[in-house]
Amino acid sequence: MLINYIELAGENHPICFSAFAMEMIEDQFGGMKEWSEQIQSGKIKVYNTSIDIFLQAGMERMITEGRECPPPIKGKASALLGMEELKAAMEKIMECVSADAERTVEVRSKNA
Repeated sequence: MLINYIELAGENHPICFSAFAMEMIEDQFGGMKEWSEQIQSGKIKVYNTSIDIFLQAGMERMITEGRECPPPIKGKASALLGMEELKAAMEKIMECVSADAERTVEVRSKNA
């Protein structure tokens, strides 16, 4: 599982795509297919919600592993992002999702 980082308030905050993130995506959007469709729609609210989900998943992973991480953002992370930063954050989120999808395909093809 890829851990990526986005800069918020001068600190690098971890993001990742995990089962924890998947559960939150299901709660918010219904599933990965619906989330993907919403992402493609380009709605800013979907991006902002996604950033919050992936930040929470990244923090949970770091805490669970006993790794040091910056203090959590108080409020909405998107309040700290301009449009260019939002775009960059979404690209990093998609890298996390793609890395996990590639690994799943690789494992399945080896077991086939």
